[in-house]
Amino acid sequence: MKINVFVKNKTIISWLEKLQEELSNNYSLIIHTSIFSFVNELKLKEVETFSIIDIHFPNWDHHTRDIISSNPNCKIIGISLHRDCESLLAKVDAGIVGYTSIYSNSFDFVKLIDNIKLLKYSFPLSAYNKLIDDIQMNHFNLLKQSGNQILDNQSFHQTVSGVLDVKDLTEKEAVVCKLLTKGHSYKEIAEIIGLTTFSVNQKAKSIYKKIGVRSRAELSYRILS
Repeated sequence: MKINVFVKNKTIISWLEKLQEELSNNYSLIIHTSIFSFVNELKLKEVETFSIIDIHFPNWDHHTRDIISSNPNCKIIGISLHRDCESLLAKVDAGIVGYTSIYSNSFDFVKLIDNIKLLKYSFPLSAYNKLIDDIQMNHFNLLKQSGNQILDNQSFHQTVSGVLDVKDLTEKEAVVCKLLTKGHSYKEIAEIIGLTTFSVNQKAKSIYKKIGVRSRAELSYRILS
């Protein structure tokens, strides 16, 4: 398999030369130091092919998108000096389907190619974990923002009391009540208002009893209908 590589970094070039010595004759790394020859070579191909691009090169993502737009069958792997892969979604958006670095060996490289053939994408586990952490943090921030808006809005307590004629629903219970009707879980409500999940559960039971319902669905129907 011939794999076209664009790279200008001397350290990466040295690593690639060593890698080529370790790889079997099934892989041939063709190094381009000109981005134009690299792009033109890949844009001309019509069959499925693999390529590697140095993501330290300025505007590398512009060139990968250009290649993919002309040759959707080209699978582009990013190569870097760093072990970890940052900004996973941005790289996928730019057409990168895999990632490797100078810390990989020939076994890692062959496994990377095989994984892409099988799974379409292959990135270090650390990149996936970082992405999950970012998603969870964004979700938590949205919950906190939603919770702060609810905590600052005292009119809901009056609304619930007016609609249901509930005089002894506390302001904290009114906040829990509103979050319940919005579909938040007990755990999410606990994070928003700074209580334990057990305390939220107890407040939910108190709310159901005071309003005269048996479930969240009945509660939502009574308040939102």
